Formats: sequence, structure tokens, C-alpha cells
Amino acid sequence: MKESDEVIFYAIRNREGKFFKTYKNSSPAGWVDELAKARIYAKESMARGKVTAYSNTHPREPVPDIVEFHVTEIRVIDQKSRVAEAKNKKLEEEIQKKKMIAQRQLEEAEKAFNDAKKKLLKLKSSDGLWVPCTCGSCKSCMGM
Repeated sequence: MKESDEVIFYAIRNREGKFFKTYKNSSPAGWVDELAKARIYAKESMARGKVTAYSNTHPREPVPDIVEFHVTEIRVIDQKSRVAEAKNKKLEEEIQKKKMIAQRQLEEAEKAFNDAKKKLLKLKSSDGLWVPCTCGSCKSCMGM
């Protein structure tokens, strides 16, 4: 933006010094004390239209004023580092989530495997054909 450039914005203010925030035909107008919470208009015609609509629906109240703001200084806020940090944080969260899911699947698979081994031993020993060894060192005891 050049030094000679100027941007103009508009807001609506009532006689009490409060700024206009919202207005719908089905709800009362919202007035706020802080300009930061107010509705800002890029065109004067948009603000004029809201003033007219408000005055038509609230004929007993004084007509609000339009406040004009002239902006001559514009500061650009670099967002590269903030966005990169947010991306890294999201990526790290996804990695952690995948690790947790993999760990849970591994635990479920190990449990299913151990349950299957127990069921197999039970089925084999119920026939009377095979009796498992309980020494703990041979292949049948180790589950191989």
C-alpha cells in the first residue's frame, strides 16, 4: 500500500456512544461498548442501509450515526512461523494417534493369539490324545 493510499471503514453508533453489532427483523438490535466487537462496514452504503432499516423498525429511538474511519497505516503480520508450528503440532498429534492405534491393535492381536493357544490346548487335551508338557522349556510349552 502506498503512503498516499487511504482505506475507509464505517461503523454505526447510537447517541449513547455504543456501536452496532447485529440487527435482524426477528431480534432486537445488539449494541456493544467496544469498537472491536462492533460490525464494521467496507462501504458507506451498507452502513446507511442498516441505519435506515433500524430507524424503520425503531421509529421512537433517535437515528444512529455513521462513524467513518480513515486508515492510513497498514501493518502486515507474517503468519509463516505460526502456520508451520500449527502444521507440525497437528502432524505430531496424528503420529501419536497412529502409534496408539497400532499399540492397541498389537495388544488385541496378542490377546487373541493367547486365547487361541489356550483354546487349542484345551481342545487337544480334551481328546485324551495329547497332554501338554508343563516343563516351560520345550517347544510345546513355549507355544511353538
